[in-house]
Amino acid sequence: MSAFRCCYALGSVIISKSVNVSDIKNEAFLSCSLTHIHIPYGTTYLDYAARGDLPLNEEYYFPQYANGGCSDPDCPFGMYTPAVEAESVSLDETSLTMEIGEQKTLTASVLPEDTTDNVVKWTTSNDKIATVSNGEVTAVAAGEAVIAATTNNGKFAVCNVTINAPVIEATGISLDKSNVEMTVGETNTLKATISPSDATDKTV
Repeated sequence: MSAFRCCYALGSVIISKSVNVSDIKNEAFLSCSLTHIHIPYGTTYLDYAARGDLPLNEEYYFPQYANGGCSDPDCPFGMYTPAVEAESVSLDETSLTMEIGEQKTLTASVLPEDTTDNVVKWTTSNDKIATVSNGEVTAVAAGEAVIAATTNNGKFAVCNVTINAPVIEATGISLDKSNVEMTVGETNTLKATISPSDATDKTV
């Protein structure tokens, strides 16, 4: 294909998707002043030399557009950055122990560093135990939950979170009887009550 050679008067060329152009070969756009060229989805070969003296960046137009590499039928050469998918994601903590009401922040790292999509979605396995928003974990109730960070292409990392119930110290103890009269050999039982009633340790 060299139909557009010396196309001085044209600023852009759109080759319809209905046109069967499998190859764009040597000097197809030589001596043109084009700034945008749109090729058919079915193009499978794009010769480097087809660029000719166009003011375009071959790194972005070849070979990403060949074989339908651009999902937008109107992708202009020189404006498309090839996607670099996330390969892995990790968290700075793999486990956390927290108290009710406490907040801690997790940081997600997506690799490779030059990925074009480093966004992660944060989720919790049980929002009644722990919630998460943009990596900030809030302890809601005693129990266990799993916090996950997931990339758009499904890579994920998790952090196991344990929420401890608060320790409530005993502040007093009382008996159900203040005095007891007994005879020799007699037995009696006293009942101890710890306060407050929700004290963590009621051992006497």
